[in-house]
Amino acid sequence: VVPLTQVIRVEGFKSYSTFTLQQRRSVTVSKNLINFERLLPKPFFLRVHKSHIVNLNCVLRYRKQGTGLLQMEDDSEVPVSPDRKDELLRLLGQYV
Repeated sequence: VVPLTQVIRVEGFKSYSTFTLQQRRSVTVSKNLINFERLLPKPFFLRVHKSHIVNLNCVLRYRKQGTGLLQMEDDSEVPVSPDRKDELLRLLGQYV
């Protein structure tokens, strides 16, 4: 069990999901991303791409490169799907 405040992002690949946590830790579980999309509370967690859910509290910046990239607290970059861009920018605007 991991507190939600420790979760930076979740990356899905087929039937596995990897949670990237604070302090450079990660946990991989054998459930697909859609299971966690339903469980993680909105608006704090948002699916921004077919393979990524992010904790909006851990976003450092949004870059307009390509369809968009999020720079996360752990220095990773997460792609943003064109279909999810408007909702993401609206929610990020609420955090400013």
